[in-house]
Amino acid sequence: MREIGKFIGRDNDSKVYKYENYAIKVFNPECNKTSVFYEATVASLMEEIGLPVARIHEVIKIDNQWAIKMDYIEGMNLGECIKQDRKNLVSYLEIMADLQIFIQQIKVHLSFNLHDSLKEKIENSCFVDELTKNKLLVKLSNLPRGTGLCHGDFNPFNVMKDKNEYFVINWIKAANGSQEADACKTYMSLNFVDEEMADLYLDIYSNKSKKCKQDILEWLPILAVAILDEGKEENKEKLLSWINTL
Repeated sequence: MREIGKFIGRDNDSKVYKYENYAIKVFNPECNKTSVFYEATVASLMEEIGLPVARIHEVIKIDNQWAIKMDYIEGMNLGECIKQDRKNLVSYLEIMADLQIFIQQIKVHLSFNLHDSLKEKIENSCFVDELTKNKLLVKLSNLPRGTGLCHGDFNPFNVMKDKNEYFVINWIKAANGSQEADACKTYMSLNFVDEEMADLYLDIYSNKSKKCKQDILEWLPILAVAILDEGKEENKEKLLSWINTL
């Protein structure tokens, strides 16, 4: 791919470059057109609602790869802030929890519901046997469908700090669904990095949202199957252990 600016980061789906005052998010070749336009649409919708997000300018193609051109946000993500300023961990996690709760309470209708997406991933999973699939599907059917706004990948690395403002990025997995499920996904993301930090965030989120921790953790085996499909080999053992809690 031709030079498009300074490389500044990556995730499972894309690489991000800084070009002038913009961030160019270039998606992997296998990433489909629908997902790219969906992220751009959701982020634009969040901008119109007034959420702190990077303003989208256009969807483009660079050397046959889809890309989104958006505002470049100065500063660093909360994951980096926590690494550099561990003594203020509680304060950063409280900021995260406040942001997540605020987002979840926004009334907006998206194209996808998390419940339906999880059902499909369980049915199509190649990591669990048919008996386990059936148990997971029964469990999912007994969990609340929910209509809240779920970011889908809310973690410290998707929250950018610019001076005293905080911006939420990477909306490709956004959906309507259970707020408890969304919080559980955040707990899992933190748990992969630091179990103590994950437990602390769960306490903070639960206290602020008035949601029962056990109701949040009920989603662990369901979400673990979905994350297994993302192919993160280093987390496989822990994900399978959560599935085995059924």
